[in-house]
Amino acid sequence: VDTCLAGVIVPGTAPDCDDANVCTDDSCDEIGDTCVNTNNDLNDPDDGLFCNGIDTCLAGAIVPGTAPNCDDANVCTDDSCDEIGDTCVNTNNVSPCDDGDACTLSDVCSAGTCVSGTPMDCSSLDDICNVGVCVSGVCQANPANEGGSCEDGLFCNGSEACVSGICAVGTDPCAGPNPNFVCDDIADECVNTCLYDCNLNTAVDSGDYSYLLGCFATLVNPGDFCECADYNANGAVETGDYGGMLGCFGQLCPCPGGSPSPLVTISPEMRLVVTQEGTPFGTSRALPNSVRSVLADSTYYIEIWTSLGGLSGDDLACAYANVYTTDAVSLVDIQVSDRFGMLPLMTMGRRPGTVYNVGGCVNPNAIGSERVGQWIRVAVIEMQASSRPDVVQIQLAEPSHPFAAMAVVGLNESIDPSLIKFGKTRVAVRSDR
Repeated sequence: VDTCLAGVIVPGTAPDCDDANVCTDDSCDEIGDTCVNTNNDLNDPDDGLFCNGIDTCLAGAIVPGTAPNCDDANVCTDDSCDEIGDTCVNTNNVSPCDDGDACTLSDVCSAGTCVSGTPMDCSSLDDICNVGVCVSGVCQANPANEGGSCEDGLFCNGSEACVSGICAVGTDPCAGPNPNFVCDDIADECVNTCLYDCNLNTAVDSGDYSYLLGCFATLVNPGDFCECADYNANGAVETGDYGGMLGCFGQLCPCPGGSPSPLVTISPEMRLVVTQEGTPFGTSRALPNSVRSVLADSTYYIEIWTSLGGLSGDDLACAYANVYTTDAVSLVDIQVSDRFGMLPLMTMGRRPGTVYNVGGCVNPNAIGSERVGQWIRVAVIEMQASSRPDVVQIQLAEPSHPFAAMAVVGLNESIDPSLIKFGKTRVAVRSDR
């Protein structure tokens, strides 16, 4: 409103039309006597700050600007806006991250890069035919060692090999046409369950018999050629093995193996009989009578008889004894009976009148071929006594050969010599002068 002062018109104060809005153009409307605030979207309302973007006007209002995008899409940086430098800042961090490999664990940022952590441990799936590997974050067993050995320590399933991750069982090393040849996983060996069938043809035949004869009187160690003939496993092929083998000879497998029997409780006997004329070889229900005296410088016969304490002699497989006489006796000839003609071991002693290991074993063909009495004559020794001694003493004793003993058919053990009654006799020497 204008006023007069000293005759002069003093202009009044214009109205303040500033609405304090940078997005309006402010003016005074003289016609309407009012202030006019007109929106102007072209006005620049920016506050000069970088980090909140460029502000603009819209319909009379300030529209905040868009803050700059400082995200570098890297999880290993911390992103921020630097107002002083009017720029984005991406600072490296050591945050956990993901390297994109599901088979690594505990990945971590380093120098702005995601560094792979520890590989997933799948070794629990390792075995001789497989290796544990990680696939897409999951452990699985992958076949390995294809065709390689994967022995399980068992002898009887043969040699195992890896096939597609599986330890494939091998072939039974004892398999074959003979069902009596079986595998023993404890001893790691093939075992012949038909004890006497050493040639593995399912029968105890002449081949097995010949094998035994070839190995008789030998010591045996595991793996020896003659090991099979040591049926009683005492480390030697002797009369016990022979007796057991005779019990199965001519039979098909399986035949019973030799085993202890009541026969060992009987007292076997080997007796002496002195005769003026040797009786024919054979058997008898009772012992012949023995002379009580002999004529000096004449021929007489020492007969060795054996028995199984009253049982039939059919059960006898072998019989041996040492013969001892006085020095004045000359032994002219020794004949072993045909029945005991197998496996002769007889030798003459250095001392006159001494013979070791008189006797032998029964031929398999003789068993059961004839009725045998209680007593069987084993051998006859032709003798002459000089006139020097008044009495001739003759004695039988345990055989000295380590493989010779009395044996029984079907009994896979030699008879303990302490159970045998060895005979002795005394005859007077007379002179007819």
